[in-house]
Amino acid sequence: MIHAVIQWLFKKGMAVYRLDERFAAVDRRFDQIDRRFEKIDQRFERLEGRFDRLDLNVADHTRRLDRIETKFDSAIEMRERVAVLEALIGRRPV
Repeated sequence: MIHAVIQWLFKKGMAVYRLDERFAAVDRRFDQIDRRFEKIDQRFERLEGRFDRLDLNVADHTRRLDRIETKFDSAIEMRERVAVLEALIGRRPV
């Protein structure tokens, strides 16, 4: 009888041990997945930083283009004024 009880306890203990091993394996797998997600998150942060820098570069270039366009418009207006003044003083027809 005692032998049967010991065997029964041993079987239950082995079952618990196997369950514990399975839980440990699942836990290790979750740790691996968590590390992968951390790496992915770091990659997204780097990409986000790159996009922020690109956005700043685009904004900078847009401001530069706006300044060039303003200078170009000013040059056209100045050319038109010079042409009107030349026409007024009789240098060339408008």
